Amino acid sequence: MESYGDYLYSFYLSNALKGWFFYLIPLLLIHRIFDRRDKTIYGFQTAGIDYRPYCLLFILATPFVIFAAFQPDFLAKYPFFKPWKYPVVFGVDAKVFAALFELAYGVNFIFLEWMFRGGLVIGMVKFLGRNAILPMAATYAFLHFGKPLPETVAAIFGGYLLGIIAFYSRSIFAGCLIHIGIAYLMDGLAYLQHYLGR
Repeated sequence: MESYGDYLYSFYLSNALKGWFFYLIPLLLIHRIFDRRDKTIYGFQTAGIDYRPYCLLFILATPFVIFAAFQPDFLAKYPFFKPWKYPVVFGVDAKVFAALFELAYGVNFIFLEWMFRGGLVIGMVKFLGRNAILPMAATYAFLHFGKPLPETVAAIFGGYLLGIIAFYSRSIFAGCLIHIGIAYLMDGLAYLQHYLGR
């Protein structure tokens, strides 16, 4: 690595790609060994989805996300990779690599939803029924420790609501869209504030 910026970017990119190894591979192995009859592979399907609850959740969450995006603790945290701090990464304009990071960051939410709402709710329904939702929400909240407090609290309620919807819809697809939408809205507002000179 030629600079600390190169190292930092590599760290954040590898963190965004971790879902391939920590979520995708275990879920596929578990499905292959224990649940071959489940053709949707823990809710990874788009058929018969009612998008209205997700649209409503996104609309309700948007004002809170916008408010949070202007708070100092959120601005200190997001976006994870800040191209303005390290303008050149691997000898190239950091904005190019920031776009690559954002793509990987978004894809990681698909794996996150697949693990938590898919594997821990839809996959556990046959053992726990609707009681699978609360342990999933508690485990999901744990991932947010160290992030701004409002985000951690929102993750408890948001994770629980997404778990309920996944339980009834048997799909994670719309949950992926809302999760990616909120993450990109937060990062987009952070980029906007920086580049408009706030």
